[in-house]
Amino acid sequence: MNKLLLVFIGGGLGSVLRYLIGSLLQKNMPGVLPWPTLLANVLAAAVLGFFTALFLLKPGQYEQQRLLIGVGFCGGLSTFSSFTLEGFELLRSGNPGMALAYMVISIMACLAAFWAAWMLQK
Repeated sequence: MNKLLLVFIGGGLGSVLRYLIGSLLQKNMPGVLPWPTLLANVLAAAVLGFFTALFLLKPGQYEQQRLLIGVGFCGGLSTFSSFTLEGFELLRSGNPGMALAYMVISIMACLAAFWAAWMLQK
């Protein structure tokens, strides 16, 4: 299958899931922290960790899966640009402590999710 098509399909699926997460959580979990972005980033890290351990690190093999899942789906689902904007908005609104907490929690939770999924697959 065409490489661009694989990235396109995976990215579309990841983006749709990110939208659904945002739609559901925005209504059910209002608050200061941008929970939908945090959940989308942690989920993308976990999916990437799982599939990296499963087949993405095998050089020359599974190129289509790497493009569909690693580049496309996880790239569409992960929201680092939104994370950056929301962190900036917390700083700008006079909440530097909350901004720092959000950034640290996001990074640590994504690393933990990646590692846990990696270990689950190993």
